[in-house]
Amino acid sequence: MKKFYFLFITLLITSLSFGQGTETFDNFSETGSSYADGTFTGQDGSTWNYVQSRGDQSINGKSLMLGRGRTPQSEVYSGTISGGIGTISFSYQQAFSTPVNLNILINDIVYGTVTSSDQTVQNSGTITVNQPGDIVIKLINVNNSDGQVTIDDITWTGYTGSATPTLSVTSPSDNSIYPSGTSSVNIEFLTANTNSGEQVNITVNGGTTNTNVSSPFPVNTSDGESYSVLVELVDSGANILQSETINFDVLFPCTLEVGTIETICDTNTSGTDTYTTTIEFTGGASSQYTIDTGGVGTVEGDDPTSVTSGTITITGVNEGTDFTVTFNGNPTDSSCDFTRNISSPSCISSVCANPGDIIITEIMQNPSIVNDGDGEYFEVYNTTGNSINLIGWTISDAGFDSHTITSDLIVAPMDYAILGINSNTGTNGGVTVDYQYSDFNLANGDDEIIISCTSTVIDEVAYDGGPNFPDPNGASMELSTAALNSTDNNSSSNWGAATSTFGSGDLGTPGAVNDFTLSNKTFDIEGFNMYPNPTSLGYVNITAKSTSTMDIAVFDLLGKQVIKQSISNTLDVSGLKAGVYIMKVTQDDAVSTRKLVIK
Repeated sequence: MKKFYFLFITLLITSLSFGQGTETFDNFSETGSSYADGTFTGQDGSTWNYVQSRGDQSINGKSLMLGRGRTPQSEVYSGTISGGIGTISFSYQQAFSTPVNLNILINDIVYGTVTSSDQTVQNSGTITVNQPGDIVIKLINVNNSDGQVTIDDITWTGYTGSATPTLSVTSPSDNSIYPSGTSSVNIEFLTANTNSGEQVNITVNGGTTNTNVSSPFPVNTSDGESYSVLVELVDSGANILQSETINFDVLFPCTLEVGTIETICDTNTSGTDTYTTTIEFTGGASSQYTIDTGGVGTVEGDDPTSVTSGTITITGVNEGTDFTVTFNGNPTDSSCDFTRNISSPSCISSVCANPGDIIITEIMQNPSIVNDGDGEYFEVYNTTGNSINLIGWTISDAGFDSHTITSDLIVAPMDYAILGINSNTGTNGGVTVDYQYSDFNLANGDDEIIISCTSTVIDEVAYDGGPNFPDPNGASMELSTAALNSTDNNSSSNWGAATSTFGSGDLGTPGAVNDFTLSNKTFDIEGFNMYPNPTSLGYVNITAKSTSTMDIAVFDLLGKQVIKQSISNTLDVSGLKAGVYIMKVTQDDAVSTRKLVIK
């Protein structure tokens, strides 16, 4: 009789413990702070998978931490475990400052959610599942933005008793927001352990209940509407076994679009100037719009509330003040809520040069004449030994069209700058310009090109009716190096069509590599390098392929020479204030010019 009782008790214990298991993550091999994907063999013998997880956190010996905001979303799940599951529990801990919001799924159905708002070790408590058969355990954050969570010591009991019918809505997430134009949202759900006669019913916004539906169930939607969807699992007697409510919104459209933004100095003085920002817009007159600058400047110009397109102006902003503009529509009819960052221009006073200090040396004329249709440009050359900043200068064509240079355009000593209609290489015959002016045909074949500062004309080239000045057929024209001054460069005998081809149809090559060299010097030191740049160390290293002595000249943005030294490889800049400088390096018969930044 004792043997019989012993055998009965043994069989009972065995049957009750069938399917029980534990996962301590002892076989999880990750140790560092980097997120990784991989697998390991669990204590249950199945292959566990982890996605974007790491192993440098610990609750009880080895633990696994799920990441936050990862792509793909971080998760850990078991292999197939036989014997079903009755209950499950585990330890967890908020890893950093963002609160925990973690789902526990069995066969992709949510059976529980745990949370935490501090970094103490928590226990999930006993979560009842009652799922027979083969099961897969998964842990994943409710939202990808939820906090990193460390997990350890998962334990589960085997399935006993009757399986509980379950319902889990898998999409959309509660409080989802859909963009304007969304016409339908699918409600997707999973059920488990259901019997004959049990079904899913869905009710949208308290209206008519849709009975015995299948997944996915489409909900027709409209812009600007909110939706509350009740999903219920009911038995044959219409008794509710489980329910879940999902809320989501579809946004109103945002028709307001912001276009070109420009900042223009009101004045250019040595003191603190003010500047005006202009913001082009379209799609207005569709809502009550609010333009907020955070109290910076005065908002004027066209009002997008009342006009469909126009220009917003923001005036009276002090030079050196950056700010953010926020555009908000009325939430009753618009989803507009966006920002634009405004950076202050440098309102530097115009420092004029003498006539002939800056001269025009090359002209790419009207693209409607040449055969490639690309944009025009012209080139200027600094004949002096000092850097010259062209900010505040004016470029014009015989007084009909003009443009004031509104940003720093520094031309280094004996160096070139290119000004053109377009800033991209694809629209100037392959030439990248140093400064982009407004779209008028400044370099047209029968126009003048005038560079002036205040009332002083610095240089001028004008078509004289002859065959070559500039070429009436639109070829790129270049100035002879024997005429590098503002007197000789206004004579047609000193200009000629470029002889080398740059791009398709545009003759001439801009800058230091054009057909006319200043002397026997080249314009780039072989193997030239300077570091660190920017520098805050009081020095900068300068190296080249040659070991010859280098002559260094450093100029501030006003063209004043602040350093003149001969060095082997290290330049002392400890005496310079923080700012931007132009550095000219001469070695043997080569010259390199670079921008130097002191922090």
